[in-house]
Amino acid sequence: LISTPTKNLVLENDWGIGAELPLSAVAREFTRAHPDASIWIRSRHGFRFPKYVRRDPVPNDARVVNVIYQNPTLYGPENHSPYPGHLVQQMLDKVALDTGLQARAVDVRPELELPTVEAREPRTVILHSRPNPRLSSKDWGLDRWKDLATLLIPAGVRLLQVGGKEEPILPEAEDLRGLPPSELPEVFSRTSAVVCVAGLLMHLAEATKTPAVVIYGGREHPVIDGYP
Repeated sequence: LISTPTKNLVLENDWGIGAELPLSAVAREFTRAHPDASIWIRSRHGFRFPKYVRRDPVPNDARVVNVIYQNPTLYGPENHSPYPGHLVQQMLDKVALDTGLQARAVDVRPELELPTVEAREPRTVILHSRPNPRLSSKDWGLDRWKDLATLLIPAGVRLLQVGGKEEPILPEAEDLRGLPPSELPEVFSRTSAVVCVAGLLMHLAEATKTPAVVIYGGREHPVIDGYP
């Protein structure tokens, strides 16, 4: 007897909060290639993904796939050329490595089920002041965030600061630090723009179609995880 691999898959990624959002693109592109597949995502943060991600109980035959990407191109700047592809494709390649089921990413954008919002609030900008402390190469520097805030305030921009409670508050920013990640999509959906470093807020901006200015350091190249 020849056994066929199950197409009931549970996707997970425990690297960081931001790594959960691209899983929606992985699920979409995988089901595009395999219409008979069923995908669940184990979200640690309560994100609501579109309907192509199943929400009913996971069947007993489902296979758990950890799609954390460990590509030296991402972690070794000296190896940044040639590029191995967007991280969504890297995740799909990890699924193929574990299951034998191949898929190519036509679209790398993450998606969420979003609240109904009549209009975005004009001249509102989301900022934060510090990345994940274990990723110091992403840190733009607190003084630069303060300088940016002091430039925007006189221009009549309303600042909303998200992030961890331990992050320094920026001048005249409305304090939304500590807001649960599951509540951030609604905040983003009502906001004009976001300025952030590469990571969760960048992926969230793309998933909510919020214009974003993304500050990249030397850790990675935008080809690896950026969006058009």
